[in-house]
Amino acid sequence: MTVKFSAHPPTWEMMAEAKSHLGMRCFRRLMGGVSDNQVNKFCRNPATTSDWDRDPLIRLRELLESLLESGPEGRELAMEIGGYLVEPLGFVQDEPCPLPDQPTLAEELLDTFKTLTEYSQACRERRPVHEVRKLKAEAKNELEEDFVMYVREIDGK
Repeated sequence: MTVKFSAHPPTWEMMAEAKSHLGMRCFRRLMGGVSDNQVNKFCRNPATTSDWDRDPLIRLRELLESLLESGPEGRELAMEIGGYLVEPLGFVQDEPCPLPDQPTLAEELLDTFKTLTEYSQACRERRPVHEVRKLKAEAKNELEEDFVMYVREIDGK
């Protein structure tokens, strides 16, 4: 049996909670004036009913994923959209989150091992601070790539 872990609840649960907090009337207006029936479809568990629909959160995530896969300009646009969405929460991202450059977590981890080894060796050899600082930044970047790939694999993406 495979257990799927995620850093967040399923989107239908988040939609149902949002509807509960805001009320049907406000929620329906914010969803573009869709019907009560459509709002309820967004808030239903697809594992227990066939009467559900992909909610706007799923569709927005698919949009961002497609942009990320479309190349550097698409990635930049996806980052702008993401920044716009999290801005009301007080999040400001100066540097984009690094995207993995290897196809699997195992290969990402090997990249990180190599980078950490270079960083450790530079420290042991007492290389100039600017060199060690650059290697430290590379190691941190590799760790971020590892984490992104880890979450992707855990979430089944």
